[in-house]
Amino acid sequence: MNDNVCPNCGYREPEAQAADASEAAATEPAAAEPSAAEADSGITEPVSSEAAAAETTEPAAPGTAAQQTAAPNAGRPAQPYAAPYAGQTPPYAPPAQPYTPPAGQPYAYGQSGQGYAPYGAPAAAADDKKSVGLNVLSFFFPVIGLIIYLATKKDKPVRAKSMGKCALAGFIVGIVLSIVMFIISFTIGMRALEEYANPGLVLQDDANAAFTPDTNSQNTSVLDWQNMTVVIDDVEISLPCTYSEFTQKTGYVLEDSENLAVQLAEYEYTFLMSAENAAGQEMDIRCFNSGSATVSVQESLVVGVAVDAGWGDPVADVAFPQNVKVGDVYDLNAFREKFGEPESTYTGDSGYATVSWDDDNDVYNGFEIVTSDGQTVEEISLDVYPAE
Repeated sequence: MNDNVCPNCGYREPEAQAADASEAAATEPAAAEPSAAEADSGITEPVSSEAAAAETTEPAAPGTAAQQTAAPNAGRPAQPYAAPYAGQTPPYAPPAQPYTPPAGQPYAYGQSGQGYAPYGAPAAAADDKKSVGLNVLSFFFPVIGLIIYLATKKDKPVRAKSMGKCALAGFIVGIVLSIVMFIISFTIGMRALEEYANPGLVLQDDANAAFTPDTNSQNTSVLDWQNMTVVIDDVEISLPCTYSEFTQKTGYVLEDSENLAVQLAEYEYTFLMSAENAAGQEMDIRCFNSGSATVSVQESLVVGVAVDAGWGDPVADVAFPQNVKVGDVYDLNAFREKFGEPESTYTGDSGYATVSWDDDNDVYNGFEIVTSDGQTVEEISLDVYPAE
């Protein structure tokens, strides 16, 4: 502001306006005063209100160019500065409360209440809620649940999060069940291997099974282990015997080529192997190498025979000691009368039962009778090794 005058609007501050007014009064000629005669006579010329108003509103004569340059507002009536809107009734004042839009008009961005969501925030899906079916699917098939979770976690976060939790829970439960099943399978496998490797071992599987080992120090069996014979399809044969003698007399040969190729080291024996005759009847035999050189099963001794009717195949007609056969009535008391007090007995709730006799002089010699229903003899086995 130059010389207290705004160059844009021409406003001049009150102090400057008062100075201009004083300057203008000094430059105007003094009004003619009434003469003494006129004053004494008391005659004065009346002045009308219109003339007085015109006289007050008529601008003063402009002064010189220098005066106009120094005081551009000279000749204008001096008016005090008034703030904008000062003449309004009531005077202008800013609103005491924040602006509230009319009813029905949405709020501006950033204000609380109903209105437009902030820019960039995704609109929530109308059907974004938990799904029982997808949760169950994710629990039982965690991989599928993970795939759907990754595909929908942006559009439907609520549903995706629920499915992710179910998939994780299903994965953890699956691992726990796998560990439990492995432990159970391992335990069963070890027990089966132990029983298979030790045919004379009797396991008490049933809760109420009865196992009564013989506590006598002396062998009470009446079996003659040194002269043990069996009758196979009306052919009597003594055990042990050579494999060639056995096949020639009975007609039963090993039906599996892999068994025929087995090599036995010194004092090595086989598990029971299936042998079959020309009529298709089956029985099991066990071979043993009593020499120091390695031999094949065809050069070994047959030390055990067994008949098992539980598979449903036609079996050989074998009469064991005291003419006991598969299909006879299982009578434990009758077996005690025939063979003496057994080495061990086992009876289960389901009807499965076994009774066996051992040779006190040779632990490998044994005779066993088995039933699966508690009524009928289903399996008989006899092992007789050569005397040392």
